[in-house]
Parts: sequence; structure tokens; C-alpha cells
Amino acid sequence: MPTEISINPASGHILFGGLEITPLTTIASLGSSFAISEERLVSVYGQNVPCRFAHATLQAEGTTFELGLRFERNILVSASLALSTPALRAQTEADFYQALEPTRRLHERWLKQQLGDISSSYAKFPWGVAGVAQDKSDNIYIYLHNRNNSWALGHR
Repeated sequence: MPTEISINPASGHILFGGLEITPLTTIASLGSSFAISEERLVSVYGQNVPCRFAHATLQAEGTTFELGLRFERNILVSASLALSTPALRAQTEADFYQALEPTRRLHERWLKQQLGDISSSYAKFPWGVAGVAQDKSDNIYIYLHNRNNSWALGHR
């Protein structure tokens, strides 16, 4: 398990290249390695919520980790991690779709290394929820929603 990137199973905190990402992390505390979006309104259960997004990439032990952070009203609510390796990089659309299952397994294995033997699609913790998901564009990623994320945890 790389030390540059890890998830603390007791707290859900993410260690990313020496920076500890917690529910108290602010956009200002991220540093220059993150690309930060302008604030924009995002529809969350029918409500327009001001959001900003931050992204950074880290290479560790032959794997590329792309971290995305979602801030709602300047409060960190969610993180996503997309993992890729040279063997899974797609050159064509056919390569992309052939790599979906191996990519899913890569994400599931890494998440289980971090958090233990959990359901890979949805696991509840005292600090939030985590799992592996696939978006509408078929991109596979790990998600972590902390206790600030009331819509994802069902206590709005």
C-alpha cells in the first residue's frame, strides 16, 4: 500500500501526497497542486447549491490516482478517487470498454486494502460512506462521502 495515498479506516481521512484531507479541509488549505473550479450552482435534490470542485493527481507505485473533492457552500462533502495503470489506459473506445471490468477490480481491491473487507459498492462507517461506482460515462471511481454530506447519507 503506497504511503503517499491512503484512507484511514477509522476516520475516513485521506492522506494524499502529505496532505491530510478531512471534513474540515478548506479550499484555501489545499495548496498549489490542486486545480480549483469557480463556484457554480449544482442541483442537489431539486435545490441549487453553490459548489466548487478541486482536482489533483498523484503517481504512486505504478498507479495514477486522480483525487476529486466536492465542496458545497465551501464545506467538503465528498471525495472521489479514480485509479489507472499503464495496462488499463485505453487508446480506443474498444480498449476502454474491454478495460471496464479490470478497472472495477483494481478500484475494489485498492479500497478493500484501505478499509478492510467491505461491500465494494456501498459501505457505511461512523464517518460516512464509501464504495466503488460507475458514472453515466462508464468511468469507474471510488467515492467517499463524509458526515457533512447530508444528501448522500440520507439525513437532510
